[in-house]
Amino acid sequence: MVASFKREISANQCKSALISVNQRQEAKKGGVKMAGKLTIALSKGTLLKPTIELFEKAKLPTDELKLDSRSMVFDYEDRNLRYIMCRPTDVPTYVEQGAADVGIVGKDVIVEQTKDVFELADLEFGYCRFVVAVPRELATTPLKDFN
Repeated sequence: MVASFKREISANQCKSALISVNQRQEAKKGGVKMAGKLTIALSKGTLLKPTIELFEKAKLPTDELKLDSRSMVFDYEDRNLRYIMCRPTDVPTYVEQGAADVGIVGKDVIVEQTKDVFELADLEFGYCRFVVAVPRELATTPLKDFN
């Protein structure tokens, strides 16, 4: 038999919505390149809805993001803006490789991957839950003892 238990991770360990910026791009250019179209990588899933709400508050276009579409790229030529929809685990790669200027993704994704990106801001939405399954005889063992 396997017993399982859940433990909420502290807020400092797991704020889920972050903006990442390619560190090399920022260092070489003295800041994020703003000439031309700004490309933002967005993760599908639970962070999309609060991201759309944040963009609406910032008066950014979101109409196409709300549609149930299979499109991965949304261009807003009049605003010099492009959104790329991708899996959360792909956001840091898009930013690191320069396919996107910035991305919004969970901190857990940034921590788990060793991409050369910089956490620009904590957007303070989203959450994650850490679940550990152990044999029943270890169910009372403190989590710190598993390291």
